[in-house]
Amino acid sequence: MWRTVRPITLANKVYLIYAALQTIETRRQLFRRFSQDTLYLQTNRPMLFTTHPAPTAPVTRITYATTQCFGICPAFRVVIKPNGVVEYAGMADARPRGKYRLRMSATDLAYLSELLRNLNLPELADKYQMHWSDGPTCYLGVMFADGRAKHIEDYGMQGTYGLAVLYQFLWQQYQPR
Repeated sequence: MWRTVRPITLANKVYLIYAALQTIETRRQLFRRFSQDTLYLQTNRPMLFTTHPAPTAPVTRITYATTQCFGICPAFRVVIKPNGVVEYAGMADARPRGKYRLRMSATDLAYLSELLRNLNLPELADKYQMHWSDGPTCYLGVMFADGRAKHIEDYGMQGTYGLAVLYQFLWQQYQPR
């Protein structure tokens, strides 16, 4: 895999252009996938830049779950509600283990909302898969007030750079404070 990050400055604001070329080999074919994202910092966190955020109905529920790998990848499940309540269930290799109820700050909730809007979830694939084995899989589910839902299965947790930013943010939310 080839990756590069290049900073650019526009109107006194620094943006990062992230580009990646990934070679994917299947039993029947070999193909390459190119992806590019533009990021900037918002409240000291990476945010996807878009000139036209996707119009979306309000989010009513977010679920994020990870599986074990051949090693010590924590398996846990997080459910985030629109009021900022986070329900965490830590399973195998997760620290902490057990069920916890947390609350996201208003700043974190606003960041998550903008990140989901800028990701343009309906346009993303439903399944991503890396060509190595023994890695964790994550499952992302986002339910909208208009009844629509987006479900993503991501083996290797590297579907797009934007998804990786979202996964990292959600990963940090499961830790009881």
